[in-house]
Amino acid sequence: MITGKKAESDKKGGPTKQERIANLFLLLSSAKQPLSLDYIVNNVNGYPKDSHTNRRQMFERDKKILREGGITIETKSIPGEEQYGYIIAPNELYFQLPDLDMEETAVIGLALKMIVVQDLDKETNHLAAIKFDTLNSSFELQDPILISYDPNLSEVYQCIQKGLLIGCQYGDMERLIIPGYLKFTMGYWYLIGCQIDKACLAEIKADTARKTVASKSGNRHADPADYIGIANRRTFRLDKMTSQTEEAPVRSDILTQVRRLCRDTTIPPDFPPPDNIVPIKVKIPGTRTDIIHNWLTTGGRLTASKDNFVTVEAYVSNNYKSTIPRLLASGHQIEILEPKELRKEISVYLDTYLEKSARPLPQTVAPGKDTQLTHNQDTKVISKLNRMFTIVSYIAKLGVSDGGGKYLTASIGIDELLKVFGGTRESILKEIESLAMFGLPPYTMDNLLEVFWEENKVILTLTEGFLHLKNPLRLTMNECLTLTTALKTLEQIIDDKDTQKVIRSCFEKLTKIIDTENINIDIQTEPKLLKKIKLLQGWAATHEIINMAYPSKDNTLEHRFLQIHQVIFREGRFYLDGYCYKKNDFSRFLVVKTDSLRKATNEEKTHLPPAPKSLPPEFQKQSAFIPGADTLTATVEVTPDCAHVFVPHQSTKPDRNEQGNYVFKIAVGNIDWFASLLLSADSRAKVLGPKELVHADVEMAKALKMIYND
Repeated sequence: MITGKKAESDKKGGPTKQERIANLFLLLSSAKQPLSLDYIVNNVNGYPKDSHTNRRQMFERDKKILREGGITIETKSIPGEEQYGYIIAPNELYFQLPDLDMEETAVIGLALKMIVVQDLDKETNHLAAIKFDTLNSSFELQDPILISYDPNLSEVYQCIQKGLLIGCQYGDMERLIIPGYLKFTMGYWYLIGCQIDKACLAEIKADTARKTVASKSGNRHADPADYIGIANRRTFRLDKMTSQTEEAPVRSDILTQVRRLCRDTTIPPDFPPPDNIVPIKVKIPGTRTDIIHNWLTTGGRLTASKDNFVTVEAYVSNNYKSTIPRLLASGHQIEILEPKELRKEISVYLDTYLEKSARPLPQTVAPGKDTQLTHNQDTKVISKLNRMFTIVSYIAKLGVSDGGGKYLTASIGIDELLKVFGGTRESILKEIESLAMFGLPPYTMDNLLEVFWEENKVILTLTEGFLHLKNPLRLTMNECLTLTTALKTLEQIIDDKDTQKVIRSCFEKLTKIIDTENINIDIQTEPKLLKKIKLLQGWAATHEIINMAYPSKDNTLEHRFLQIHQVIFREGRFYLDGYCYKKNDFSRFLVVKTDSLRKATNEEKTHLPPAPKSLPPEFQKQSAFIPGADTLTATVEVTPDCAHVFVPHQSTKPDRNEQGNYVFKIAVGNIDWFASLLLSADSRAKVLGPKELVHADVEMAKALKMIYND
């Protein structure tokens, strides 16, 4: 038998940060009254005893980490020299599930097993589902559909929830943004917010952050309209936000006005300030519905359709330096018809691009800016603690109370625990051993959490001081984010009015738990496509062999047999993965392009050879780009200030060369797409190989010069 308990003196260097924070949590959550900082640091091992400043700073950092996990430490007035004490109130601790009926619980379960925010945290969606399952076990977890994730999503979402100003680098400018809400559309996450000027920063901040400034300015209660209006509203793509520079609380009246303004659907969310815009006409192939939709959802208006092309009237910033690279990201798929001034500027840009393309990239002396916002480095600590205490509550629900409710005993098989929480036997037993090190002062054997394993079973006993752990912890911010996203996505992709009604009912009941207002999901699916997805998902569950028509390279429809394995969602589109008998290999197909779907007959199946039973490893990660037989891998050198353009498309983590530039590996299935990506980088990227791709951008730039050489 291994109990997992070790004497404190056996550990070298004292308790880890994880143990210190866990013990702080246990002390404050079991306290009957607020505890002073002096009492806390003297009774929780790991805090410095010699410096008041150092222990205060460490305590504040630990409070912030717990807050990231949804646990708020309250500050209360207490008698004595310290004046303030700290406690975790029960209503700030437990996950309290509202009174949901069977249909509502089933819909939440369906949302959580169908939709996951890709890579938000490998376990975020899973733990949120387990917390619901802890209180109502009416559904099972299954393989989900993935919503694309952005590295900045968690950080921006937390700023929205806390009402914090966001300072970041966006494009070639530093921005100060009051966040309004998040929107997911066409495979990308966007922040709709109001950009402000530094001159009014002091008046924007909440009173707690601006008391000294307010007394000098004499304008403490300035009208929010002085700073916030339609002219300030912007749409920011999250993957282009880099190098966070500032977070500060925003005045509540200004925050309210910003959110109201950002949700005003009478104005296109990407409509720029009247003084800084120019009207344009854009010609787009009628087959490129994705590009057309992008223009229409950012303030464009469809004005004409002729010869398989459409014309869209829209507005862009008159800062052509930043506008032109974004326009060229679509390559020759679009043509700017008007104004002539912009066409001329594009031609000049292309001349400059061709001239610079012959030169090597500049050497970067400084490391350069990060390719995403600065994230809390302690996220892993709270994620691990959240998982471990969720394990405790899950085991506890199987137990029985004894001794008049003074203690609870429970046990569970290790295999069952692995089935629910995942991981390996070694990793989950290590978590059990870590849990056994958590406890209350003075941290003797009798004051540690009583959990151990023997043979194939984990045994838990919750004594007085630990009984509150039988309740699951509150949802973390990331769990709230993934649950909201899942429900809002399900509302769109389910073609059933009754289910949509139940989802709206869930939002009403969950309004105190999750954010129902500050996230907008736009999957862009049509009813016919939804029915097709539902049909394919049913066949994928049993790995059915089907016959379908799919366009070949010359756009002629070809019938082929396919054994379906999964339907996935990637970058705003649904795909079908399976074994293609025509190719004798696994392949990924765009669902919207499939036609004439039907099950293969028994006779047809007899003529087909046996297919492999499981997907190859590259298909396991549903968000991955699946290279075809003609896919090339480009090696691209990129300056740090342009790395954010290539991060979403990288095959592996980039290296840094001696010049200080990034070197990316990019899977290229379409050379025109790759050339457009390079053009949007404004001569800050250079292809090192293979030779087929080295001059792809130059060839496209020359072709575009012919179009814009009026």
